[in-house]
Amino acid sequence: MKEKVKNVIGLQIFSNEIRAVQVTSASDKLKVSAYGSARLPEGTVMGGIIAKPEVFMSYLRELLTKFKFTSRKIILSISNQGLIVRYANFPKVSEDKQRNVIMLQAQNYIPIPLTELELAYCISDEHIRDEAGNPVKEPTISALLVAAKRDMLYNMVDTIQDKKYGSYVVEDIVPTVTTIASVVQRSAPFNTYMVMNANNDVINILIISGGKITLARSVQIDSTLSDELNRSERIEPDKLSELIEIIKNEFWSSVNYYRISNGEEVEALYLSSQVTELFSARPELAADLGVEVEIFTMAPYIVAASEFPVEKYAACICAALG
Repeated sequence: MKEKVKNVIGLQIFSNEIRAVQVTSASDKLKVSAYGSARLPEGTVMGGIIAKPEVFMSYLRELLTKFKFTSRKIILSISNQGLIVRYANFPKVSEDKQRNVIMLQAQNYIPIPLTELELAYCISDEHIRDEAGNPVKEPTISALLVAAKRDMLYNMVDTIQDKKYGSYVVEDIVPTVTTIASVVQRSAPFNTYMVMNANNDVINILIISGGKITLARSVQIDSTLSDELNRSERIEPDKLSELIEIIKNEFWSSVNYYRISNGEEVEALYLSSQVTELFSARPELAADLGVEVEIFTMAPYIVAASEFPVEKYAACICAALG
């Protein structure tokens, strides 16, 4: 029987840039067949919304044509202020009542009205016994909540799929941080570690222990710094230092909370970012944080030209993997 060949585009949309990678795969092989990026004029994307659809699509079409993309199927990787990732606990109920309970209580964990969001969840654990192995009085379940602003999702999908701009199809929308975490889990030698995705607008954080997500946070970057980072492809040293300090602070905030809640230490940080200058800061981060710091890469999983900047496009590849 002939193997099904995958041929899709992983696409990231930032307020200042778009990045795309076409991944072709058959069986266990994964090949980068096209890639490229384009800087967007200021005001094209604002707050996760494509404010100027015609301008955005002209740049996307030009990018896909210039770099010889052949697929029309797109998977969006989302990491902006319109995406909220949370880890939450709920009463354990029968499976047929589970969704209702989560939907009713999710608002306690999310700062935006659920009526404005598309909400998905994934059960990560259940707690029916205490540390001594005795049944607990009130069993609970833990779940990863992923919420995205409905207007943002519809705006992106409608813009890309509008036939007057081109005949593209959005096959799926995935959170950047969870797709990165799923790849990290394949080879991470640590029991408890953090996955952090940091870009110019937001930082998303997951802590994984024993193969299960045990903490999730989304942190908005200060608008003044975000605006500065988004204005130029190159980051000034003082702004890079400011971003590094934010990463350190959010690492410690998450680790300290996790230590109090779970009594465990975080052994490593896997860092992914569109800010490529952060990669040179790895030794400084490792020394200051006192843990192993790894810059997330998809290099072991792909076949690509030697000049392919794998770190820059790692999240796009993760999205294309689906």
